Amino acid sequence: MKKRIFFALMGMAFLVAISAVTYHRVGAGETPQAMQESPQTLQKKCASGLTPCGSLCKNLQTDPENCGACGNVCAAGTTCAKGACSNHQTMLLFSFVTNQAGFDTGITISNTSKDPFGTPEESGTCTLYFYEGATNPAPVTTPSVAAGTTYATLASVTVPGFQGYMIADCNFRNAHGWAFVSDLGARTLAASVQALVLTVPRPPSAALDQPEALGQ
Repeated sequence: MKKRIFFALMGMAFLVAISAVTYHRVGAGETPQAMQESPQTLQKKCASGLTPCGSLCKNLQTDPENCGACGNVCAAGTTCAKGACSNHQTMLLFSFVTNQAGFDTGITISNTSKDPFGTPEESGTCTLYFYEGATNPAPVTTPSVAAGTTYATLASVTVPGFQGYMIADCNFRNAHGWAFVSDLGARTLAASVQALVLTVPRPPSAALDQPEALGQ
């Protein structure tokens, strides 16, 4: 009888002890090892410039899903720069681009955010839109243009046989463009033009008191 009472009491004590334990459900991206490690331990495992978010190391300066802080997701169409979500962009109008009648056009876009004035450096791509009438070529997206570098191409390479105008939508500030039109080999005729920096959205024509200028 005493043994039965003893084992009953032991069983009750065991159940009480089990009920007092706090369980942690493994979340997405977590591992049992990560749950047991302190933030200080995880930080030591991340490379310089990275921060532990859950069990993963993230760059809070550029990661659009962890911008400035773990879990801070930037809205669609924006980027993460210097730890802040941004919709920075520059729109450039190249008023004449041709690859017809023996002519070709050199196109350059410079990312001038690298300068001696302390301007925040940005990088990003530019989407090139071509317009020549009712039917237009498909847009072309450039590789990422780093701060202090220049993207260069030819109309004959990017959009052969085209003649019209081009708008470059760059997802970084301080983009500037230049175009050079010449006969093949620049033997007899050549002309260059600086791209117009557009204000977006562009006002309707009735609201334009002054014509568009080269911008800044």
